[in-house]
Amino acid sequence: MFDILYPVGQRRMFTNRRRELNRLNYLAEELTHGRPARLGLFGPRRIGKSWLIKEFIHRHRVAPTVVPAYVNFENICTDPENFALKYVGWVTFWLLTRGDGRIEDFLDPSRLLVQASEYRALQNELLEIERVLGSTDVNRNTLLNLAFAFPEKVARSLGVKLLLFLAEFQDLADLSAYKGARNVVGVFRAHTDTENVGYVLAGSLVSAMRRLIADAGSPLFLQFDQHALTPFTREDTDELTRKIIPDVIDHSIPGAVYRYSSGYPYYIVQIVRRMRLLHRLDDLPLDEDLVKQAFMVETLAPTGGIHNHCRYVYDVSLEKATRYAALKSVLTVLAVEEELNQSQVARRLRIAQGTARNYLNTLVEIGLVTQRAGRYYYQDPVLRYWVASVERGIEIDEFPRRSDVLGLIARLDEQFQRASTELGQAKEAEVRELLRRFNGQEVDGALLGLSDTIHLPIFRRVESYCSPDGRVELDGLAEADDGTTRWAVEVKWRAKRGGVAEVNRLQEKACGVEAVGWLISRSGFTPAAIARARKAGMMLSTADDLAQLARLLSQRSRVGGGIP
Repeated sequence: MFDILYPVGQRRMFTNRRRELNRLNYLAEELTHGRPARLGLFGPRRIGKSWLIKEFIHRHRVAPTVVPAYVNFENICTDPENFALKYVGWVTFWLLTRGDGRIEDFLDPSRLLVQASEYRALQNELLEIERVLGSTDVNRNTLLNLAFAFPEKVARSLGVKLLLFLAEFQDLADLSAYKGARNVVGVFRAHTDTENVGYVLAGSLVSAMRRLIADAGSPLFLQFDQHALTPFTREDTDELTRKIIPDVIDHSIPGAVYRYSSGYPYYIVQIVRRMRLLHRLDDLPLDEDLVKQAFMVETLAPTGGIHNHCRYVYDVSLEKATRYAALKSVLTVLAVEEELNQSQVARRLRIAQGTARNYLNTLVEIGLVTQRAGRYYYQDPVLRYWVASVERGIEIDEFPRRSDVLGLIARLDEQFQRASTELGQAKEAEVRELLRRFNGQEVDGALLGLSDTIHLPIFRRVESYCSPDGRVELDGLAEADDGTTRWAVEVKWRAKRGGVAEVNRLQEKACGVEAVGWLISRSGFTPAAIARARKAGMMLSTADDLAQLARLLSQRSRVGGGIP
């Protein structure tokens, strides 16, 4: 069964994610010592959450100390009765077989009892659940309590530690719509304070997952640590590309793959596999033009894997929302022109601002659109390209002649260059807005590359900056009322790690405006850059640092401050 769930070929292509694997290893260690092991892992579809989880399970499923188990809620949250049966079935499957058995034997009540016949305590728990399911008027609250209590009871009776990975966890909230099953997330929360079971909640709807874990009104608030899975870096993309096509000589190829895949592992695999096919069948050279052609075939041909994935995400996401046609109109507008605010969307569609706000909030909620500094963008740039093309009726053959796609290639370059620029500009605006929320809060200095805790300044003026002679530009210059505290801010939102040159340039600019430099790099920094920044007294933050800082300020704002 496990070879079907995680094929050998996919294992061979697993790339990087060292930081995330170390985080999960740490979680397993905490569990073995009886300490809380709870983590929220989220990111958009095809960012690699399932791949990461399955790789961790592959490395640990025969370990004697912790049993990993994977349950996909997307497939079982149809109704409380089906959920309870499938949930305990999957948990039992992993506990008894470590993934090597037949899952079909664990999803049918009678066959499940046979599988558990050698374990009296396990069978007793299953019989109790079956008794509730077999009653004429099923008490759904009792049923769900039994199901959520099941992992801890069974793990304790078997003398093992169980690390549960619950994929698409946000779908659990859908069960609350059923009579007698209110506040299902609250019922789940009541059973997570355990010694023998750890939980990793994974989800693709980022806004829904953050609301479940980070909102003060959620039963799970402050119960789970959070980790956002980000796209691959340029270096990761290079490594994965060469695992699929080892004989790549043209060094521009991995960079092009990274640009058009946006670093999403699934897209990287599909593009490079298509390149390999076109190279073998049509004898096309392995070059940057082949990357572009492979991307377009995958995205615009009806047989393409990316095309079908985008169609699935588009249709399934919108099926869960009302006003299907209206939401499609908003997505079409944003596919043609991103970085629009609410008022601009309303004008484009000739609707009221309140109506536009509702539509945009819905698209954010279902994970297709994200908001940054009051403006709206596609969560996935590839999906944006697909929508823009499909709405114009663009479709190509699986094996087109290169001459037939030259015009599409030109537009492809234009759109992806624009998307990259817009993303960087949006992040700069987001950082300036974050600076305006500084209010004396005490935070871990590590988020800013510092060794000690820091009290964030209260900035009264935060703006982008250009010197009178036009020679010095900053993404942000923040000034406090005391007249002495100033921060000079630069944002490098790209795949390449920040180096010594970037540190030196910002340090020179910061000295010119008598400020402390804060350099933010999406992909982190080279060791030499970190050493140089420490020597210069500059601050450094990665994308993860910035996200953690933003979440921390949001949480403290909701719970009433946090100012010492």
